[in-house]
Amino acid sequence: MKYGKVIIMDAVPSENILNFSLDIKSRSVTNTFTPGRDAGILPVSLEGYGCFYAESNYFTERRGLDSWLIIYTFGGCGMIRTLQEEKILGPGSLVMIDCMEYQFYRTASSEGWNFKWFHCKGPLAASYGTIINAEGLNVFAGPETDDTGMLIDELFIIASRKASYADILVSGKIIGILNKTVEIMLDMRAGSKEKSCNGCIDGAVDLIRESFPERISLEQMAEHAHLSKYHFLRIFKAATGLTPHEYLISYSINASKKLLWQTSLSVSEIAVECGFSDSNSFIRSFKKLCGVTPNVYRKEKAFPL
Repeated sequence: MKYGKVIIMDAVPSENILNFSLDIKSRSVTNTFTPGRDAGILPVSLEGYGCFYAESNYFTERRGLDSWLIIYTFGGCGMIRTLQEEKILGPGSLVMIDCMEYQFYRTASSEGWNFKWFHCKGPLAASYGTIINAEGLNVFAGPETDDTGMLIDELFIIASRKASYADILVSGKIIGILNKTVEIMLDMRAGSKEKSCNGCIDGAVDLIRESFPERISLEQMAEHAHLSKYHFLRIFKAATGLTPHEYLISYSINASKKLLWQTSLSVSEIAVECGFSDSNSFIRSFKKLCGVTPNVYRKEKAFPL
């Protein structure tokens, strides 16, 4: 276990501080990311990333770091406190923290706290942070954040490759994560009227998830929504940006990622588990959406769950 305390006086009345107890398991990982010479022109850049399996005495107290920190909890429980409020970080939760402002976060469970994190900076990161936390520190939790957790894993894979074009790919992936977070936030703030208008879409999405891995047809979804299939198709794509078929394939691919990383099932077995007719169609769909084959994706997993 490592302890530390740094207090740096600067020109502003408050202090820059860093106190910590690095009480983490040995399998925890911390990586720095060295940007290339063109990184300065990008709207957002990565500084460091990692995965902590924190024990009961882990904590960090900080202020005055010119960076934004994203924490995604996938096990156990944490707590974060700012000068204004205190929030619990349970499994599936996501939070974006302005490290220039005071923050204190620690393990809040006897079972520990497992979380993935990354630091980023840049004008676009600050813009997203202002939007996401416009009404105070915003903690997102729920099934929607599962996709964000997968995007974070993909970010770590790209960053670990150290390719000559990594800065651009990393920047794009961070923007994708922040876009997804804003989408979740807007959905949370939608209000009952908008949810009522989109009730048929919500019902169709629920039907896809509840029936998975069975393939639900457009006709079945439209019937469930009490709409003609052509009208249903138009409003579904307007609401989600995808056709029902594209949404179903995307949902299946996301489910397959978890099986690739959490089980030893073969690609053929995972194809069946996720509703594909055969392994070839699964591999084609996976590579189209992820850019690599399922086997390559499995081998490049950044951290164990």
